[in-house]
Amino acid sequence: MSDLTAVLDERLAAWRRDTPGCQGRIHLNNAGASFSPLTVVETELAHFRREQEIGGYEAADEAAGRLRELNINTSAATNEDGSPVPVVRVSPHYYNTREEVDTLVDAIEALIQEERR
Repeated sequence: MSDLTAVLDERLAAWRRDTPGCQGRIHLNNAGASFSPLTVVETELAHFRREQEIGGYEAADEAAGRLRELNINTSAATNEDGSPVPVVRVSPHYYNTREEVDTLVDAIEALIQEERR
C-alpha cells in the first residue's frame, strides 16, 4: 500500500466515522439524498441558529464573507425573477484539485469550531 493510499484510506474512514448513517451499512441510494456527516449537520444547525439571530440573507452574507476570506467561492441561486433563493451552493466539480477540496473541508471545520465558541 502506498503512502497516498494509506492517507486516502484513513481520510475515507474518518468521513465514514463522522457520518452516522454509514455505520453498519453501505448506502447506494445517494444520488440526491446521501447521508450527511455530523460536521455538515452541525454547520447547518449553527447557520439556522444564526439566521434566527440576524436574518437569513444577513447570515448567508456573513458565511459567504468568511469563506471568501479563505479564497473559497460560493454562489447563491436566484429565481426566474432574479430574487435570491436562500441557498449557498459549493460545487466541488472535477476541475477542483484535492488541495482545493481539502481547503473547503478545513474551512467548514473551522467555521464549526468558531460557531461552538
